[in-house]
Amino acid sequence: ATRETGAMYDAAVAFADRCVGELLARPDGSESLAKTAVLVTSDHGEEILERWRAERDRPDSLRYYYRGYGHGHTMYDELLRVPMILRLPDRRYAGARVSSAVGHIDVAPTLLGLAGITSDNPRYRPEGIDLASILGSAGDSARAMRSEATLYGAEVKALAAAGRKIVARFADGERERYDLETDPQERRDAGAAERPAFESLESELDRWLSSLPPEPDPRSASETGGTSIDDAQLRQQLEALGYIQ
Repeated sequence: ATRETGAMYDAAVAFADRCVGELLARPDGSESLAKTAVLVTSDHGEEILERWRAERDRPDSLRYYYRGYGHGHTMYDELLRVPMILRLPDRRYAGARVSSAVGHIDVAPTLLGLAGITSDNPRYRPEGIDLASILGSAGDSARAMRSEATLYGAEVKALAAAGRKIVARFADGERERYDLETDPQERRDAGAAERPAFESLESELDRWLSSLPPEPDPRSASETGGTSIDDAQLRQQLEALGYIQ
């Protein structure tokens, strides 16, 4: 079943790739495309039973974490590593690759930069970097990337930089640590002897988490994985996300 599901997923990716190619190859749009920037990415990957555990082997607080399929419940690379392809006008930097980490947080500043839209007001200046500005360069290899999942059960957050990743599980308060260079499949949680190599990343993760509004008690999660929060908590979270001011 896993092999068949994986093959169907691969077929869906190939179909999407073909559709993008057909769009870019349309003869009636060739003139406008020469002056158009195109950015293609995906919002997430999919887990296809890579982390599945039988229900009898799952702690109750992690029943969604080890569900084994879909997305929005873990922070492993099968969900986080997605393509991001930028086609610049006149095919500038065609074939160039950015070796440092980039993320969806860079989409807005990249497209705004290409459109020549800027703002002197920091409130309206998006986070992230303009990827067009680092094409043809090595970029920042030590850049830390944040990720988070809130779809099922309690939140899960991750911070990755320089080939290492720490995953913070809110459901049980535990953390997972992975050396992505020696363990790219994230199968071996770093032991105590390796913990010192994660100290800098751990401190940065702590600073990020301490800046966030309080997390609702995961024990209030409903059967569908939702959480129950009061109006004050909801407002605080919406303010932190920038939806209200």
